[in-house]
Amino acid sequence: MIDEWQDAPQLWDAVRFSIDQKGMTGLYILTGSTSVDESKIAHTGTGRISRLRMRTMSLFESGDSNGEVSLIQLLNNKDISGKSSHNIKDIANLIVGGGWPSSLGKSLAIKQRQVAGYCKSIVNVEVSTPDGIDRDSDKVEHVLRSYSRHISSQASINTITNDVTKNFDSINRRTVSEYINALKNIFVIEDLKAWSP
Repeated sequence: MIDEWQDAPQLWDAVRFSIDQKGMTGLYILTGSTSVDESKIAHTGTGRISRLRMRTMSLFESGDSNGEVSLIQLLNNKDISGKSSHNIKDIANLIVGGGWPSSLGKSLAIKQRQVAGYCKSIVNVEVSTPDGIDRDSDKVEHVLRSYSRHISSQASINTITNDVTKNFDSINRRTVSEYINALKNIFVIEDLKAWSP
């Protein structure tokens, strides 16, 4: 396993070459928390390397759901019913705690500190790491907050820009859009396509 391989993109081509030489599959696992500069990779890896996007755990995976209702049941038109033992406060705590494996078995206070630390790292360091462009951490934080407020809505870049300019007069639509793209490149923001089974 090679973690954060995108920091040394030449590893991708070296892995591809090794796979060609050995003629075997499953030899390597490359992991990374940001996207790679594709211009630094000579070969796509097609037929040799498969890409998989990892996400945080579902409530069932973390053991916080009984799994009585599942997508497969819904898709198979089964009569389904279920009851959660969670109240609103429990659900809010599950949302705040996140779904990272490292948070399993931790108290809510520890989970909240982990998430706060993660958010601080995103706005202060991570958002500038892939491309080396220095970004204003206060503005990044406000863009992220605004984006979070508009989750599951059709908010436009203009709406988010107007929201952010309540705190910063000196930020424009182009900068907000660039900050959002930077957050997408480090997998903090992911726009989901409409679901159609």
